[in-house]
Amino acid sequence: GVILVAPPYEVPDWRLKLTPVLRYAMPWLEPLKRSSLRKIAHERVKDMYPEVNVEDPALQKWLMEITRMPTSALDEMRKVFQLGRAQWPNLKTPTLIVQGGQDIATPMANSQMIYDQLPAAQKEFMLLPEGGHHLL
Repeated sequence: GVILVAPPYEVPDWRLKLTPVLRYAMPWLEPLKRSSLRKIAHERVKDMYPEVNVEDPALQKWLMEITRMPTSALDEMRKVFQLGRAQWPNLKTPTLIVQGGQDIATPMANSQMIYDQLPAAQKEFMLLPEGGHHLL
């Protein structure tokens, strides 16, 4: 069988669709330096470290300076999403999809779209209402 944990259906931000070209012009993305990406980045920190106060100005400044992601890796992630979308309709293996109700990185609607496309005779959708993106 297959267990999908917070599976993505598509890239969460339209700008990630630009990574095939962007990766050559901009090797690093610094998400906290872009106001439009701060919310999701702070949610990811809270998801991994619930005891951390992401509103602390000193922490925000420190995170802004140290957080960066290679755009080449983001492009690889985009490719995996694309491959998944092509394969979901062919997956006949018994499948369990686990989704967090508080996940802002992979919305529940994405997991539901994948579930609806699966032709598997045995499939289950498990929602963890209080869970975020880092379910494991």
